[in-house]
Amino acid sequence: MWTATRTELAAHWLHSLCWRGDTLVDLLGHGTIYHLDGQVERRSRAYAYPFDAVVACDRFAVLTQTLGTKALLVDLDTRRDLRELNRSYYHATDYDYPITLFHLPDGRVAIAHCPDDYCTLELELAETGERLTRREAKSADIFHTRLAASPDGRFLAENAWVWHPWNIIACFDLEAALADPTILDAQGLPIPQNGICGWEPDGVTICGHRVVYSSILEHPEDLDDVEEEDRFEVLPAEPGVPYTGEEADRVRRLSVSELQIVDPDGNPIPPAPTPRIPPRTRSLLQAFDLDTGALLSSRELAEPLGRMMPLGPDHVIAFYDHPKLIEVATGRILARWQDLDPGIERASPSVNLTAPTWPWLAMDPAHHRFALGWTDRIVVMSFTPA
Repeated sequence: MWTATRTELAAHWLHSLCWRGDTLVDLLGHGTIYHLDGQVERRSRAYAYPFDAVVACDRFAVLTQTLGTKALLVDLDTRRDLRELNRSYYHATDYDYPITLFHLPDGRVAIAHCPDDYCTLELELAETGERLTRREAKSADIFHTRLAASPDGRFLAENAWVWHPWNIIACFDLEAALADPTILDAQGLPIPQNGICGWEPDGVTICGHRVVYSSILEHPEDLDDVEEEDRFEVLPAEPGVPYTGEEADRVRRLSVSELQIVDPDGNPIPPAPTPRIPPRTRSLLQAFDLDTGALLSSRELAEPLGRMMPLGPDHVIAFYDHPKLIEVATGRILARWQDLDPGIERASPSVNLTAPTWPWLAMDPAHHRFALGWTDRIVVMSFTPA
């Protein structure tokens, strides 16, 4: 179990938000620094380009135009621009700029992105720009996006997509990819995704060496046409031992009563009454062990999950509609913060995709915390094991 601590800070017209140690930085708002004790350090740096998102790791940060082709790598310590980064124009306005920063197992900060072609994923060192995965092979036709690395830098997972369009989960063993970069040219490790049953992945994160991913089913009647041998078991969100996959040859049809969420005393907690939860849409949370290749759990929830942040090895924070703490193995929602609005979940890919705006979300899974920032305030939620 976790204990949550909430801190509120005054802000001045935020334009972005990212973590730098124990401070929050608004790089696109002149570099203003917000300390957790309420102190504010003003800066005067401006960028003559419409960057609208920031990803950071250690002393490096990347400014991106989410639906554009340009990014900029900066040094947070020296406040210098290090180099410009680019991606292909192809469908760039339909999905988020594919890039993340993370620590390699040896401690160096690396960039995972697609600098040459939309379907070719590359790794390079942030400090020097050295390409670690240079090769000549042609990559599979995958649009890489929404990348997330494991804390030790061993694995990289993403919520990519392929043409119809259809979202997929791709996951790569980076230790193997550094020895043989052609591993990055396909879909990587075989993650059960149940596309044949109509479940479409809409979020992914990594808890240790477990890929945790959510999927949605917009037309439940599609399951009626699935052949028996292609079905898989789904368990409701309830206490019990994790699903191990021994009986993965059927679909368990769930009633509304089975999908109820209960508090620690067993009292039902209804989903938040909001128009953002689509009618007749089912949601699935699954966990896959990258070391053993086993599906650990497969739980149906009463509401979508969207973006997720790992919270230790066994829990995630999901941000669809409002932040909620979820136990992965059982799918139980342990806590909610319904007064915190993370903004509209942005479906990807989509011809109706729009650039991000407030509230800004800054995740810091290494220190078990996240921050949400509006134009005039920042809310920090910190978690400690209880």
